[in-house]
Amino acid sequence: MTTTPIVLSIDLDGTLLIEEREVHPEDVHLLHHPLPVTLILATGRSLESARRVLERAGLYRHEPLPFPLVLQNGAAIYRPQEVLEDYFPIPPEAETQLHALAPQFSEAALLWQGLDGAYLEEITPFGLQAAGRFGFLPRPLSEAPAGQGFGKLMCLSDRPEVLKAFAAATRHLPVEGSYSLDVIYEVTRQGVHKGFGLRILLQRLGLTHARLVAVGDGDNDVPMFSCADLAIAPLNASPLARSHAHRLIDRRPHGLLTPVLDLLRQEGWLDP
Repeated sequence: MTTTPIVLSIDLDGTLLIEEREVHPEDVHLLHHPLPVTLILATGRSLESARRVLERAGLYRHEPLPFPLVLQNGAAIYRPQEVLEDYFPIPPEAETQLHALAPQFSEAALLWQGLDGAYLEEITPFGLQAAGRFGFLPRPLSEAPAGQGFGKLMCLSDRPEVLKAFAAATRHLPVEGSYSLDVIYEVTRQGVHKGFGLRILLQRLGLTHARLVAVGDGDNDVPMFSCADLAIAPLNASPLARSHAHRLIDRRPHGLLTPVLDLLRQEGWLDP
């Protein structure tokens, strides 16, 4: 039996979540019990949004999330019980440049994420629908607290050409950009991504000696894969994520955690 601890860092949308809202029943069952690994949730979602989708699955209702968190693509990191460890917001000058782009993308929903919630650049029916689809309850940008800073900006659109144009327009700015799903392009502070947040959190938790297993399906999971001892992608993953994964798994029959834990047993990292 190995004595080396294992950290399992998993993405939400497209990975733990099925069709954006549901968690497989086998995963729900396993998450109600102690796991043989240290679980970290690493997602582009905010705390508010992540909590909401897990509560819909019957998980962690009326209690703080018990595991460490890498949220907003690494811009916000938390210790267990939702204790904020650090926050890396988009710098004011980059934020100003991003606001200046908004009139060019009136057909998209620009959703700013802060620590206290989400804010739409402009309130539109599409924006409200798109934000609600991912568990956000957005408010007008004018209601955001002054000086709070935003960890992430999401551009949501069902039109690929709009997201492509937004990605091109932000490429010269001092920000980090990536696709999470085919309807979302996300922007964070330059150098801030899931791998960045995960590395810092592991250092703060004293877990840099642990074996790191990362599981994700999106382009924004690739920086997390780069610091993992074992990178795993579900079969539905983006081509970029699949190309950087060491292993592929089918999450459809038994959810996500069962095939991942089975793989770790096959690798000899966990007891049979």
